[in-house]
Amino acid sequence: NIGSGGDYGEAEEYIYLTEAASWGNFVIYDLTPEPTATPTPVPTPTTEPTPVASHVMKLPVSSEMTKLQNTFSSYIELLKALFGIK
Repeated sequence: NIGSGGDYGEAEEYIYLTEAASWGNFVIYDLTPEPTATPTPVPTPTTEPTPVASHVMKLPVSSEMTKLQNTFSSYIELLKALFGIK
C-alpha cells in the first residue's frame, strides 16, 4: 500500500518476450559429447546477439523503492563475496 505523499520518479524497464518462453522456464544446453573411442572436440556455441527490447514499460517508482533496490543489490553483492560466488 503506497501513500500519496511520496517522491515518485519514472523508471524504464526494457524486457524481451518470446512466444516460446514462459516465466521461470529455462532451456539448458548440454554440449558434453557422448564418450567415443576417439574423443571429439566440444563444438563452440555461437554467441547469440542481445535481443532488442520488445516492450518498453514506464512505471511510476517511489524513491523509497529505489533505495530498497540499491540496498538489496548491495546485500546480494556482500553475500556473493562471502561465499566466493562470481
